[in-house]
Amino acid sequence: MKSTRRVLVTGLLSVSLLAIACSDDGPTGPALPTWEDEPCATVPSLSQYEGLMSRWREQTDAAPYEAGRTVFTGSSSIRFWEPLQEELAPWAPIQRGFGGAITWDVVDYLDEVVLRHEPAAVVLFVGTNDIAVNFEPVTVVDAYRCIVERIAESLGDEVSIHYIAITPAPSRWDSWDKANQVNEEIAALASEWRGLHFIDTSPAFFATGQPPADDLFIADLLHLSDEGYALWAREIRAHLEETVPTFSSDIDRLPSGTTLLVDLGPGGEGEGLQSPSPDRFGRHWNNWNPVGANVLLSSGEHLGNLLTTTGESTRVRLTFSSASQ
Repeated sequence: MKSTRRVLVTGLLSVSLLAIACSDDGPTGPALPTWEDEPCATVPSLSQYEGLMSRWREQTDAAPYEAGRTVFTGSSSIRFWEPLQEELAPWAPIQRGFGGAITWDVVDYLDEVVLRHEPAAVVLFVGTNDIAVNFEPVTVVDAYRCIVERIAESLGDEVSIHYIAITPAPSRWDSWDKANQVNEEIAALASEWRGLHFIDTSPAFFATGQPPADDLFIADLLHLSDEGYALWAREIRAHLEETVPTFSSDIDRLPSGTTLLVDLGPGGEGEGLQSPSPDRFGRHWNNWNPVGANVLLSSGEHLGNLLTTTGESTRVRLTFSSASQ
């Protein structure tokens, strides 16, 4: 049976950023901290996701994102957030979630998932897997501080960093005290530095009970259901509206009647030769990045600079926004 791949087609936009004034009662001084205790010295190199990172790297090399977007990175909750592109479109999301990731993994691949895109903001959800494999809260916070340090060193203090609280999932309720300790320590850092932010989603989950209601999660009681994502999206969007300027410009409008043809690749073994471009009718095709049959793609994989059937280059990008669980 031919596989179904959910994609989102968007126009590439030029950057137009608005300034946000800091409130008088918020943190003052440098936006991002520099640490004296070298937290990155405690973070090992893991390199567990090189296959996915190579695909992202090749796709971005072929069609780079403009500076000033917002990167969403971290573990599977970011990866499985299928409507992310639509729900947070004003911030032009770059989706870089990879399932099973711990905070050290984000450190290890920070150049690919964050730095090379020169974002205006970074939204990070990671840490729950660290606690699940028995890392202590101090280790998770050190890895987070390493991420902050490397972003500050590479991008300066104009970028803001937004940490989404570890979710109080029913399946990991027995380790909630440690997870919440991570939340509290990162929230404390955010209270000291104006470039650091903490998105506290826990109250919205706890409004349904302690532990939160099962229907906010899928059957594993760990990953969010549609209802859980709706709650998450509401809280995160409200935070971004207050803290991050939107990414805006005039969208490229293609002339009425313009057609773009995309071959999404093989659906099974023995299938999937790329469409010739131009084909025997003279039409130009856009072939998805080389991929074998039955290979699981990750949200955020993309194909840019699509051609019209007449061979004209556009700034339209096709982004894969679904991930198998």
